[in-house]
Amino acid sequence: MLPSEIGEILAVDCIVSGSFKTSKPMSDAAAVAVGVLLGGIGSTQTAVCNMDFYDTRDDELIVNYNKKVSGGLGSDAQDLINVLMR
Repeated sequence: MLPSEIGEILAVDCIVSGSFKTSKPMSDAAAVAVGVLLGGIGSTQTAVCNMDFYDTRDDELIVNYNKKVSGGLGSDAQDLINVLMR
């Protein structure tokens, strides 16, 4: 459905849609091993938030918020979610 169709049904001026994804590219142990072997510790957690704000009067995209954050050793998904939402 188009944002204008949803906006008419809900009687709203703006529709917010998007996605949120967290992943764990490597374990803490793997990050330590990479750090020892290569001299740099990689990301152990990532979170990506992509949100679109549409004007329901003309189906125009008003704002796109797209942010990715990465965490190191000891970070968890909840910490990254808090960073994204602030």
